[in-house]
Amino acid sequence: MTSVTDPPLSDTDLVTSAIPTAVVEEIARLRAENAALRETNAVLVARIAELERRLGLNSGNSGKPPSSDGLKKPPRTMSVRESSDKKPGGQPGHPGETLRQVANPDVILKHYPDNCPNCGSTLTPDMATTYGARQVFDLPEPQPLVVTEHRAYTCCCDQCGEATRAAFPAEVTAPVQYGARVAAFVVYLLNYQFIPEDRLADLLADLFG
Repeated sequence: MTSVTDPPLSDTDLVTSAIPTAVVEEIARLRAENAALRETNAVLVARIAELERRLGLNSGNSGKPPSSDGLKKPPRTMSVRESSDKKPGGQPGHPGETLRQVANPDVILKHYPDNCPNCGSTLTPDMATTYGARQVFDLPEPQPLVVTEHRAYTCCCDQCGEATRAAFPAEVTAPVQYGARVAAFVVYLLNYQFIPEDRLADLLADLFG
């Protein structure tokens, strides 16, 4: 008969078999606890990183308004452009962009000197020989709205006596109304410039009465 023998035990088996069961269970518990602590630590590290990121946000690196910076305003970023020996402003030869005088101004105001600085004699416009001109571009002075009255007359036919009244323009639909230019101006300020209705009403009253 062939004898059957158990396979030889490995070094790990020999060590494990020598450790009491209570000790093995304690080691397993400690390993599980250690794994849980590692997981908790990873969560806390990520949380700290997020809080530090939020603390570092300001109006320069996020969408926060400048007023939220408080006393800890970020320093202004220095320009990365290299310094130059040229003076600031337009350089010689650069074509300027400015207002140019027009040939036919809308209003001409004439100014004449009153007295001769040499002898004190009175000067009159008839003594003018030449002039210098300066032009000012400005908005026209606000005026009350222009009121246009449409009158649709009724005519009586000489032949048959039929009375016929003229039709009002298609855009004139009420006894009193605002015109198309006022409506376009109001729509522009209200829907494009987002001026509140109350302020828009005050603006129209101040400018046009």
